[in-house]
Amino acid sequence: MTSPSIRDLEALSAYIDGRLTGKQKARLEQRLHADIELANELAELRQTKGLLKRIPQRRAPRNFILTRK
Repeated sequence: MTSPSIRDLEALSAYIDGRLTGKQKARLEQRLHADIELANELAELRQTKGLLKRIPQRRAPRNFILTRK
């Protein structure tokens, strides 16, 4: 079992974010149909993105906010 390359991970991230061109998207989708490991990695990235969206956002403490002074 080989892990996806950094380039593959960047392509998957761009795919999830809708930042691929039509040709890039089509090529990646072909690879996803042929490579189960790459498809699994996409599923994991989507799951991670979903989990991160559910984390409540917190404001920084006042003493952490920069002012002009």
